[in-house]
Amino acid sequence: MSNHAVWRVGRARAPAGDRPRYTHVQYRHSYLQPRADPALPSSAHVHVTDDPLDYVRAEDDTRLWVYSALLSGGYSRPETVPAAYDHPGTPPRPAALAEVAGELDATLNQTVLAWLLDAEPGLLPIVGVSRIAQVEEVMGSLELVLSEDQRARLDAAGR
Repeated sequence: MSNHAVWRVGRARAPAGDRPRYTHVQYRHSYLQPRADPALPSSAHVHVTDDPLDYVRAEDDTRLWVYSALLSGGYSRPETVPAAYDHPGTPPRPAALAEVAGELDATLNQTVLAWLLDAEPGLLPIVGVSRIAQVEEVMGSLELVLSEDQRARLDAAGR
């Protein structure tokens, strides 16, 4: 299920009984967090909040897929980041991301993907690429391991 309120996900899964039921939900999510007031680039996009994260943590058979994980190139080209992400909590996050990426000898994109994959619950990023170099960069994120300190610094930035 994609972009539905958590109560709708629960309602759709409940009557399944012995039949197969939804096991994956999908929402927009990235390291940078948007403000609530301006619309996201597509009005149909629903950004992850604590509710879907809590739901997936509680349901052992449910995984969370996240799209727009790299903000359509926004980590490589900050000028393309949508206005919804322009707020006082944003500037400390790219700074922390750059610091951790440097420590890992990784790109910003790889570090964002490693942060998502390391999340609790584990998130499955959906990434679109148009060049082989981008595929290689994305695959490099699978080799990264964030230390507890790095994870804590990334999580705390801008909060």
